[in-house]
Amino acid sequence: MIEPEAERASAEVVRAVLDPSYQVTDPAVQVLQLAMTGFGYNFYDARNAARANDLLVREKSAEYLNAAAAKAQDLEHAYRKMFMPPPSREQPFPSPEKSARAQALHELARRLRSLASQIITMPVPQPDAVWSRIRDEAQTLQALLSHDVVMIGISTGIRDAVNALTVDACDSDSALDDVAKTLDALEQSFENRSETLRVPSKPAGGAVQQRTFSLFSCAL
Repeated sequence: MIEPEAERASAEVVRAVLDPSYQVTDPAVQVLQLAMTGFGYNFYDARNAARANDLLVREKSAEYLNAAAAKAQDLEHAYRKMFMPPPSREQPFPSPEKSARAQALHELARRLRSLASQIITMPVPQPDAVWSRIRDEAQTLQALLSHDVVMIGISTGIRDAVNALTVDACDSDSALDDVAKTLDALEQSFENRSETLRVPSKPAGGAVQQRTFSLFSCAL
C-alpha cells in the first residue's frame, strides 16, 4: 500500500514533468523537471497538441501556396510560348506589354513561394517556465491556431483562383488583380497573427505597453 506522503510526492513529480510552469520546491524534482523540459520530453499535453495542430495547419497552407506557385510558373512558360515567339527579322524584340504580363506571372510565383516559406517558419511560443508565469500558453496557442485557420481559408482561395486562370486570360493587364488583392489579405493575416505574440509588460512607470519577446522567434 502506497503511503499518502509517497503518493503526494509521486503526484508532484508527474505534474512537474507534464507542466514546466509548475513550481516545485524539492531540489530532486527540480532537476528532473529541468532535464525533461531541457531535452524536449514534454509529452503530448494540451499545449503540445496545440503546437502540433498549429504546424499541421500551417504546412497545409504552405502546400496550397506552393501548388499555386507551380501553376503560375506553368502559366508563365505557356504564355511565353504562345504570345512571345522567338525573335524574327520582322519582330526582333517581344512586345513590352507581353513581356510585362509574363513577368507578372513570374513575380506571382515568386511571391507565392515566399509567402509559403514565411508560413512554415512562423514563430510559436516554446515551452518555458519563466514566460508561462506571465502569459496563458494554452490560450496563446489556441489563438494562433485560429489565425492559422483563417490563413488556410485564404490560401485555399488563392490556390483555386490561380488554378482557374488560363493562358488566354493572362493576356490582360488586370488578369492577376484579384489574386494580388487576396495575397495582400493573406499578408495582413500574418500581421494579425504576430500581434497575438505581443504580450503586455509593465515598465517602471507602471503604464502597460506592448512588447514582443525574442523568445518567440524560435519556430517549430
